[in-house]
Amino acid sequence: MPQDWYDTARQLIPGAIGSAGALFFIRGGWKRKAGLTILGSVAAFYGGAYVSQTWGIPEGLAGFMIGLFSMSIVDKSVEEWYSLSIGKLISDVVRSRFGKRRYDDE
Repeated sequence: MPQDWYDTARQLIPGAIGSAGALFFIRGGWKRKAGLTILGSVAAFYGGAYVSQTWGIPEGLAGFMIGLFSMSIVDKSVEEWYSLSIGKLISDVVRSRFGKRRYDDE
């Protein structure tokens, strides 16, 4: 049992450091940054071994890269999702299908 915590920490720490490094490039409040750091660390913990075996790189480096880049990818994806205004786009498509104008009072 004492060896378990060491193996877990050895696998978790590079991803946490990578996630912490990504905080320099991410805007937002502390809650958002804390959530992204946790998610980046978890992604590195579970994906580090797979990337390490697939690419033939050390597991620590794979965890660091996943922690660093997964936060950036998620942050940019969420920003783009909000900038697309999907709700307005869907509303416009539905209204055009049913023949209603966007603004009935004009």
